[in-house]
Amino acid sequence: MLAFLLTSFRLMPHSVNRRRKRKLLHEHPDVAGRLVAPIPRLELVAAIIRHQAKEAPADAPLEVVRGAQLLRPANAVEEPIRVRGLPGKSAP
Repeated sequence: MLAFLLTSFRLMPHSVNRRRKRKLLHEHPDVAGRLVAPIPRLELVAAIIRHQAKEAPADAPLEVVRGAQLLRPANAVEEPIRVRGLPGKSAP
């Protein structure tokens, strides 16, 4: 699922400006969380995905808090690549 979403960002036409890409990336955790939530036994994963860009509520299970904390640094490293592309590579 995540691979599909990331691939869709990479294949996004060059005509989609950076502001629109940032908006889509900002909405990604909520959209992905809603997509995963109905899958049996992935409720915690859905909550982790939803809270990867913001603090989990105080009453959230420890797994959700820690899982979201683990995703934040990975997203921080990957975001410039998703928005601007890899250095030296032209967009398709």
